[in-house]
Amino acid sequence: MSLYRGKQPERITRQVNDVMSQAGITAVWRHYVSSSAGVRAAGVGDTYYYRASVITATFGRTQSGERPGAEHVTPAGMVAAGQSYMVSQVQPGRRDEIIWVGATYRVASEAVPSLLPGLWVSLLGRASP
Repeated sequence: MSLYRGKQPERITRQVNDVMSQAGITAVWRHYVSSSAGVRAAGVGDTYYYRASVITATFGRTQSGERPGAEHVTPAGMVAAGQSYMVSQVQPGRRDEIIWVGATYRVASEAVPSLLPGLWVSLLGRASP
């Protein structure tokens, strides 16, 4: 007699949350809150305000050995060579920043849901200093 009763979404979600809460690397998620307009005549540019949180995520880079300008398909869409992607339990926005291994990255795409429940895939591009 088989005990298999079909897919159990609640159990799958619990297992993914348990594993992902401990897997990956910590990074700082700078969540965009608001901005204030600058005064160009006074030489003051726009000021952006962020809320910082520590998150755990897994990061990936495009495969080495690709020719310059090459692209490949990921769950986040087409990824150009030299860009990174992040899989996390948070859903970052396009104005958010991720500080990972001492470097600042801007979220370069809308977060898309992963095949695993409760996870989001985002494309990251290196932020200018």
